Amino acid sequence: MDLDRDLFSWFHGEGVIAVLPDESAEAPVGGYFALRVSDQAAAERGMQQLSELAEDLAGIRFQATSLGRTQVQAVEEGDLFFGYGFNGNDLVIAVGRQAMEAAFGAEQKLASFATYTNALKALPSPNSGIFYVNLNAARDLANRLGSDPVDPDTEQRLAPFRAITSSGTVGIDNRGAVRGTLLLSIEP
Repeated sequence: MDLDRDLFSWFHGEGVIAVLPDESAEAPVGGYFALRVSDQAAAERGMQQLSELAEDLAGIRFQATSLGRTQVQAVEEGDLFFGYGFNGNDLVIAVGRQAMEAAFGAEQKLASFATYTNALKALPSPNSGIFYVNLNAARDLANRLGSDPVDPDTEQRLAPFRAITSSGTVGIDNRGAVRGTLLLSIEP
């Protein structure tokens, strides 16, 4: 496998990493990485080569799996799911069936969250990437996974904080610094 030709030639563009709760008993957290590819045919060939390499080296075999009307390649064993597929021009690599379904639009889209869309308006454009955490969802997940309940006083103090979003400008300025923006969404 030639990494420059078989992977890096199409492996660039906008990317998203999402960490999501999962109903699986074995893995309560899942997630996905979505990357805009410049050449989908080359990306499909590259992912096929990686799949063959995984099978040759570790005996891991990807198989066609249906998610509604969408076909993805996945390894499934019990509640464990790892797979990849193409959603338009995006390559999606997911851990957890629910995460893969979310990436393909079966769940609520990120753009439907006002805290996210409002933050995008305030961030520099172009930027070097965006870091976004839906704090309500993060607290819900922490409460689900935690063995000790959160103190009600602490929960009340944290409740107004809805999201945190951060981004940096592209490149380094003339003083050798990278500039960034950090936004905290608060609801009274």
